Amino acid sequence: MEDDAKFLLGAYQKKSFDLFNQVIASEARIQQFSEIIEAQKAKIEEFSAANKGLAEEIQRLESHIRETHEQAKTALPTKPVTRKRKSPPKSAVIVQDAGQF
Repeated sequence: MEDDAKFLLGAYQKKSFDLFNQVIASEARIQQFSEIIEAQKAKIEEFSAANKGLAEEIQRLESHIRETHEQAKTALPTKPVTRKRKSPPKSAVIVQDAGQF
């Protein structure tokens, strides 16, 4: 019976030591992953803030474009500018080469 108790106690000690080591390793992994999660949350918040800033800037630009289009519609129509072609002076002589020598 004493031998049975020794074997039982030995097995219990070995198993409890193994489980204790697994618990410690698991807690270390949990802590590591928690830190990674916190870092990723900080990045997400940073990107969200940047995205919000960009969305606001896009909204301002779209508003400015709409206002510009509205102003262009209500502006007085202008006459298209046409330039007169300068004609050569009447005293100019036009010489054409007939290609004969």
